Amino acid sequence: MSVHFPVSLHPKILLVDDCDLHRAVCSEVLRHAGYQVMEAGDGLEGLRSWSQHPADLVILDVNMPGLDGWGTLARLRQLGFEGPVIIFSSETSVDCRVRGLTEGADDYICKPCDDRELLARVNASLRRHGAAAPARLPVLHFGDTVVDLARSSARNSAGDLHLTRTELALLALFARHGDRTLPRSFILHELWGYDGELPTRTVETHIYRLRHKLGDSADAPRWIITVPGGYRMQADLEPVAA
Repeated sequence: MSVHFPVSLHPKILLVDDCDLHRAVCSEVLRHAGYQVMEAGDGLEGLRSWSQHPADLVILDVNMPGLDGWGTLARLRQLGFEGPVIIFSSETSVDCRVRGLTEGADDYICKPCDDRELLARVNASLRRHGAAAPARLPVLHFGDTVVDLARSSARNSAGDLHLTRTELALLALFARHGDRTLPRSFILHELWGYDGELPTRTVETHIYRLRHKLGDSADAPRWIITVPGGYRMQADLEPVAA
């Protein structure tokens, strides 16, 4: 059984660049914006990473030892990757930019680049391919428990609180629908890909565990409430900064 995380939650980006410093800086910018980032220092490492953990978008440097950006781009397309590829290079000539776009890249960014432009181009490329930028997820307050969905972290007065990816995805699903009741069948479809009602207690089990971690009572829950037809979350939502 696998959990289906909507691409709008945390799109995955593969960043391939042989410059450790540039790769670290770009990764931090992307992660802070809510993306998952995989890093590779050359083309072959990038292809191995992509084959094991397919990404939603790939960012490639051009001048790398061994398999360069052009070869990596060609190989990705040969392997069937149809997602967006952005060339991110210090090569600023018109010839290089035209080559990138004609050989299968979706965009070409010249180094150095402002962080805001990088994020804008990444978001635009994902939108064009039917994906989306990371959702602007709120911070949830359940009594003294604080859950930061964008950072996938939780804490209470006793310290850090470990929530699984499934539990975070469940809270994000509730957060996106406000105080509306979410039918059990809807939760099954959104998180596990099931259609219709199934004889499984998957939802009930995860709700029970989540309530326990949040310090909620199973007999008289305050935060995740069982209602006719499904469940509803009651939490204080911290406004998302514009």
